[in-house]
Amino acid sequence: MYLLTDIDGPWIADIVRYLPESFMQKCIEELEKRNLPYIKLSGSWDNRFEKACQAIDNIIEKLQ
Repeated sequence: MYLLTDIDGPWIADIVRYLPESFMQKCIEELEKRNLPYIKLSGSWDNRFEKACQAIDNIIEKLQ
């Protein structure tokens, strides 16, 4: 399971971040091309954390 963080957070320009929309789209395309499971985390940091925990809990439940 890949946890893909959305680009809906506040923008902070630095040398690492550029073209966030095209990079996000390339990530999604690559994950889907390879049929890899992912969940897109968006919203507040608390919402992202909760959604990530739920996704991980679901995986653990399936393994038991």
